[in-house]
Amino acid sequence: AASTKFDYEAADNLFKESFGEEVWKNWKAGMEVSGTIHRAGQTVTITINPDGSSEMTEHEDHQGNSRYTYMKTVDDRGHTA
Repeated sequence: AASTKFDYEAADNLFKESFGEEVWKNWKAGMEVSGTIHRAGQTVTITINPDGSSEMTEHEDHQGNSRYTYMKTVDDRGHTA
């Protein structure tokens, strides 16, 4: 049987994809949704714009090993949740 190498990078990519799917689940046309996650010294923010375009930013964060997830939605009337 062949073994598949599943290293930290593969696990990290899988985690980011799962997080991105959660952000998309909260999006509807006309809304802006952004999600931020901090873990392992890195902060990743995914933003989905009202027109459906999206962007992801990553940067190193030297705040230790704290972990958090934050989700923000803004509807088509400007209300934030």
